[in-house]
Amino acid sequence: MYKIKNIDNDPFKEYDIRGLFPNVINKLFAYKLGTSISIELASIGLNKIIIGKDNRLSSTILLKALERGLIDNGMNVLNIGYVTSPMLYFANYFYNIESSVIVTASHNPAEYNGFKIIINWENIFGDRLRNLKLNMNRIKLINNGNIGKISNLSIKKHYIYKVVNNIKLKPNIKLAIDCGNGVTSLIATKIFQLLGCQTFDIYSNMDGRFPNHDPDPSNRNNLKDLIKHVKKNNCEFGFAFDGDGDRIAIVNHDGDIITTDQQLSLFSYDILKKYPSSDILYDIKFNHQIEKTIVKLGGNPIIHKSGHSLIKNTINEKRIFLAGEMSGHIFFKDKWYGFDDGIYAGARFLEIFSNYNSYSQFFDKIHKKFVHEEIKLPMRLTQAYNIINNLKKNDNFGKYNRILYLDGIRVDYKNGFGLIRFSNTMPYLVLTFEASNTKYLKYIKNIFVKQIKIHLNKKLKKILLKK
Repeated sequence: MYKIKNIDNDPFKEYDIRGLFPNVINKLFAYKLGTSISIELASIGLNKIIIGKDNRLSSTILLKALERGLIDNGMNVLNIGYVTSPMLYFANYFYNIESSVIVTASHNPAEYNGFKIIINWENIFGDRLRNLKLNMNRIKLINNGNIGKISNLSIKKHYIYKVVNNIKLKPNIKLAIDCGNGVTSLIATKIFQLLGCQTFDIYSNMDGRFPNHDPDPSNRNNLKDLIKHVKKNNCEFGFAFDGDGDRIAIVNHDGDIITTDQQLSLFSYDILKKYPSSDILYDIKFNHQIEKTIVKLGGNPIIHKSGHSLIKNTINEKRIFLAGEMSGHIFFKDKWYGFDDGIYAGARFLEIFSNYNSYSQFFDKIHKKFVHEEIKLPMRLTQAYNIINNLKKNDNFGKYNRILYLDGIRVDYKNGFGLIRFSNTMPYLVLTFEASNTKYLKYIKNIFVKQIKIHLNKKLKKILLKK
C-alpha cells in the first residue's frame, strides 16, 4: 500500500503529461497515474492495457511504477518495453487492445519525462486528462488486493514487417539518418535498409542523456550535424526523428530543410490523386499558402487547433486520409492507421519521390518558400492568457484578411500571417511570423510586438526585442 499526497498541476498539459524528473514526475506520480487509469478503465468495463517506454534514463523506473499501479488495481498489463510512440499505437491494433500508455516526454530535453495515454481507442486530452488528475488527488489509500497479470512481448518485428510491406521504393536511395540517440535507434536504420536504401547514420545508439543534441528536429540548430552528414556522403535526403519517433524533419541533398508545409503539399498531391475533393487537415501554425495549395490540387483544406491528440481523434471521427502538424507530425489514414509516425511518413515521402526525376521540380511548381521567425517567451499559463485576452479585446492588428481565435490568435494578411499562442508542451508564449519576404515579415512582427511589449517585464521585453 502507498499513502498519497496531493500533486502539482504543472505536468498536466493540454494533450499529454510532461514534467521534470524527479521533482514533478516520479515513481509515486506514476503509481498514482496507474491507479487513476485503472479506475477509468474499470468504469467502462475494460481490464487490459499495453504499456511501453522511450529510452530516457528515468523511463524504466517510471514504467515499473506505472505497471505496479495498474496491476495492483486488477488490470492485465502487456509490457512491450522500449518502443516509439507509433509502435505503441500500432500495438493497439496488432493485439486488438483498446488502451495504452507510453512513458515519454517526446522532444523535450533529457531531464523531462511524461506519459501519452490512449483509453478505449481515444487519445486522452483536455477535460478527460484533467479528470485523471482529479482521481489521482482523491485517492487516499490504494488497495492492492485484486492483482492483475503481466505479460512481456515485443512488437518490434511486427511493426518493421508492416512498414516494409506497405512501401515500395526505387533501390539504392542514399539516405542519412539522425535518430538523436532516441528510441528510433531501435528500428529506423533497419527499416530503411530493408526498403533498399543505402543508409548513413549518426547518433543511432540509444542514450537517454541525448548527449549530441536535444531530441527535437523542429529546432533547426539540431539539424546541423545531419546537414553536414548529407553533404559529406552525397545523400539524396536526410531524416531526423524526435525522441519518441512521431515527428520527422527532412533535408534535401543541398542541406536545405524541406519544411512540414512543403511535405504536406507533396502528400496532398499524392492523396488527392487517390481521393479527389477529400479533406486535408492541418494545424493553425501552417502558413496561408497551404490552403491555396490544397485548393489548387482539388482538395478541401481544414484548419485545426494544434495538438497531436486532438488531430488524431478528429481523423478517427471523420473520413480524413491526411493531416499535418507544423512541428513535424504527419498523419496518414491511407494504407495506415491515422496516427502520427515519423518513420512511416519518411517512407511515404521516399515512395513518392521514387516516381519523380527531381523533387525540386515539384516544390518549385506547387509551393513557394516563405521567410519565417519564431519567438518563445518563458512565462506561466495565466500570464500568457492575460496577454492573449488583452490582444483580443483591442483587435489592433492593422489591415488583415482574416483573424482566427481557434488556438490563441492568428491573423492572416495578404502575404503572410502572425500567430500568438501558449505552447501545449512547454511553458512558453510562442509568437510565429511568416511572410513572402523579409520586409513584410518585419511589418507583421512589429504589429504584434508593439502590443505585447507593454505587458512584459524587462527580462521578457529584452528577449522579444532582441529577436
